[in-house]
Amino acid sequence: MKSVIKSALVLFIMIGMSDFANAQMFKRQTEKMNSNWNYGIIGGVDFANFRGDAFNKTDSRTFGNVGLFVTYKAHENFLIQPEVLYTVRGAENKVNVEGTFYKDKYRMSYIQVPVYAKGLVKMGENSSIYAKAGPSIAFKIDDGFDSNDPALNDANDLKAAGYKTNDTVFETNFGLGFHFGNIMLGGTYNLGLTDVIKDRDVQNDSFTIHLGIAVRDWHHPLRNR
Repeated sequence: MKSVIKSALVLFIMIGMSDFANAQMFKRQTEKMNSNWNYGIIGGVDFANFRGDAFNKTDSRTFGNVGLFVTYKAHENFLIQPEVLYTVRGAENKVNVEGTFYKDKYRMSYIQVPVYAKGLVKMGENSSIYAKAGPSIAFKIDDGFDSNDPALNDANDLKAAGYKTNDTVFETNFGLGFHFGNIMLGGTYNLGLTDVIKDRDVQNDSFTIHLGIAVRDWHHPLRNR
């Protein structure tokens, strides 16, 4: 009887140790998988302008953007980073009407979805520099128009001003920046590939200075902030 009890105790202990080992292995695998992911908020300032032959030389306008990002660490020095942003673009144009110059202001608001490939070079335990590039698609939400031309006083959007806009535009984006702990600071150039106004050679480019805050340290992903 005692040998049966001893055998049963040994069996229970072995099962318990096996379960504990499996639990620890699952925990390590889960932590390893989670360590590949990071996410947070991002926002910045856009300096936007038109490019193309549809208008004479235009002036830039300053807007803002804000949104969310997710990163997946495919390699120690390589990340995939999609973002979803609310962003505003546009430009200013001086128009000569019978010898009188008027200023027209254009504004387009978008939901922008860029996807970046990012290469990292570690500079220290909690800092690194990165280069990124990738495509972007943007869906127009609304637009606005303002002019001091008396003939356009009633026009408060581009349609009323006589313009037809494309509701979807494509860009290619590239930039440089730094990671400090869970902070991301950098600059991005957004090169428009699609005409923003139908039947006109006019693309909207912008330079963005952005700040991102991740929930985890970029260099020690399991260390929450």
